[in-house]
Amino acid sequence: MLNNNANNSEELRPIGYALSGCTHDLLSFVVMEEKQAKVNYFYFIEHPLKPKTYVLTRVFRVQPYNPEMITGRIGPLAGKKGYRADYGKRLEYTIALAEILGYYDEERKWRLMEVAPSPWDCVYEPSEEFLRRFLTFKSDSSDSLLLAIGRIRGTNIPAYIDLNAIARGHMFVAGMTRSGKSSFI
Repeated sequence: MLNNNANNSEELRPIGYALSGCTHDLLSFVVMEEKQAKVNYFYFIEHPLKPKTYVLTRVFRVQPYNPEMITGRIGPLAGKKGYRADYGKRLEYTIALAEILGYYDEERKWRLMEVAPSPWDCVYEPSEEFLRRFLTFKSDSSDSLLLAIGRIRGTNIPAYIDLNAIARGHMFVAGMTRSGKSSFI
């Protein structure tokens, strides 16, 4: 079982905290000052019910928020007159939205999250080595046919697809008449 032991702070670095309103498949978190969350990068949270089991998330939106620059506040009024209300800059923070992808259970089976993270749950930025160990494909079957299709964004970790797993399920082959669909399969 990979309980994703991250014993030292170099493996997983805190980057933010979960906000209220998270669900089992959506994580919103505030990014710590001097830290940066990036779109399409992977981050982890600890499973709320299974200590030391880490759950993979992927950020899909990062947006700054300044409470002085919303309608009805002083910021837009100052901007209307051509002034910058920079005093509100100290109140600014960054919110990241991430999809909660899942985790490996004790038997190394991929599972979706069953519960929502709690407010103030820590969000971690993984080291490349931690992410590599988490994503490394481990199959019990010897009939896997892995094909490297590129690298995980922002890393040197290869990305693979299992061609046998694809062929076992349903597949859709589309094409115009006489384009060779039958001879393709």
